[in-house]
Amino acid sequence: MSKNKNIILESSAPLDDGGRKYNLIYPICGVGLGIVFLVMSGAGLAGLVFGLLLGLAIGWLIKIKYAT
Repeated sequence: MSKNKNIILESSAPLDDGGRKYNLIYPICGVGLGIVFLVMSGAGLAGLVFGLLLGLAIGWLIKIKYAT
């Protein structure tokens, strides 16, 4: 069993996880699924909002999978 060492930060700069370049996934998935649900479901605005939210959630999953 290894002991975790405390990290002492020397700067107030935010920690970079290297995943900022993947932030483009959110609008692509959100708008893409929003349009798909708007056209395919026929539910109008409710389908658009549901598709946007689902697209953002799927975009988050994709980013977590590939950024970490």
